[in-house]
Amino acid sequence: MDFATVELIEREELETRLRELIRGAHSVATEWITDQCLTAV
Repeated sequence: MDFATVELIEREELETRLRELIRGAHSVATEWITDQCLTAV
């Protein structure tokens, strides 16, 4: 998550939405991006 913003973040709304995401028990996966892939663009 990236909270680098100039807009005001509503803490209560953020907490509510994060709780909803957590309760959703979504599957999570990791994936590596190689340096070669990053320099290809």
